[in-house]
Amino acid sequence: MAATQATKPLWRRAQARVVEYVKNLINDYKTVAIESIEDAPKHPLRTVAFLGTVTGITTAVVMNPTERQMLDRLAEWRLQMGLVPNSIHSTLADKTLVERTDLLNSNRYDYFNCVLFSLVVRRRYDTKARLYASQDSNLKDWPWNEIFKNVIDIGAFGRFWMLEQKFVDYDIKVEEFNESTAKAPKTG
Repeated sequence: MAATQATKPLWRRAQARVVEYVKNLINDYKTVAIESIEDAPKHPLRTVAFLGTVTGITTAVVMNPTERQMLDRLAEWRLQMGLVPNSIHSTLADKTLVERTDLLNSNRYDYFNCVLFSLVVRRRYDTKARLYASQDSNLKDWPWNEIFKNVIDIGAFGRFWMLEQKFVDYDIKVEEFNESTAKAPKTG
């Protein structure tokens, strides 16, 4: 009678393969790093370009703003706008704040973390709405078109760029200056 050898459970075999794969991967990257350091004096421009690219990508990943940071920044802008009299609020800042608040309150925004940057996208319908128009795939555009047509903000390097741009002069009502220059007497 032949002795049967007991096989390890599937998860143990998978675990061993994953550990082996990670060890090989670490060894490969270690070898590449050592060779790159040794070749740096021979190819200085390539080394600078490589290090600059790696630094830029690492910075983008680490500083990619989160959804929580976006919500916190909106709350900060609401507080700032509350400290400024309504008569001098920037119309653009007011419209932006109202639009973003409406989208949040009606569950009509999506946040996508794209590793290097983040996208905030407007939805046409509430995520919980079960309307025919929101469910029928024949009435919807391609998913990529839906995203690109409805992007309302791009987050990268620790900030949401469109939001910050619209609040640059939140305490200056531009319309007042346009009216006063139109009424001013012309000299000359």
